[in-house]
Amino acid sequence: MEWMGVAFWGVIVLAVVGGIAYASYAERKRREAVQRLASDMGLTFLPTLAPEDQNAFQQFNLASRGRAQKTSNAIVADSGELRMVLFDFQYTTGSGKNQSTRRQNVVLASSSSLSLPVFAISPESFFHRISSFFGHNDIDFNDDPDFSQHFLLHGPHEAEVREFFTFERRQAFLEHRTLHVEGAGRHFIFYHPGKRRKPEEIKSLLAEAYDIYRVVS
Repeated sequence: MEWMGVAFWGVIVLAVVGGIAYASYAERKRREAVQRLASDMGLTFLPTLAPEDQNAFQQFNLASRGRAQKTSNAIVADSGELRMVLFDFQYTTGSGKNQSTRRQNVVLASSSSLSLPVFAISPESFFHRISSFFGHNDIDFNDDPDFSQHFLLHGPHEAEVREFFTFERRQAFLEHRTLHVEGAGRHFIFYHPGKRRKPEEIKSLLAEAYDIYRVVS
């Protein structure tokens, strides 16, 4: 029955090789589709982030999550006043059977007109509320319970973050309750965790990025 064992492992090897080949094919087709979209929109396509954008992205917590981080398929819209870069970002967590790779889109926005405190804002979950009970940093506004219940907001300089998040900005963020945003100086990023948009959905993501820019500028 030795031949059965050889056949079994042969099937396993073929499945693995086939999976790798399909993944490579799917990534190539995605790259081609994103490149066509950039061309149709009159924007610039780059296979990965430009050095200036990579340096800006590295300052944010998202960029250091997990390991084997990779940026790819960047679409650049640069008006001179505002530069927006939408790109694919992936990283790996865990090991062995628990290893997983997360893929999502990120938009990096840069403008000399921005002067942002260092902050991160994301939807607040039940687990965030529990961690806040044990003293973990969450900046709440007693006069705005709706905002405080929906968002986890933190930053190293609380007074600056509070001053920046005016009532008008808080109300605007409530229109985008699923967003994760990190800001610092003249840059911010925003993303929906674990969601990599189809090429045909990228336009709406860029529009959403511009809405956030108008809120924070």
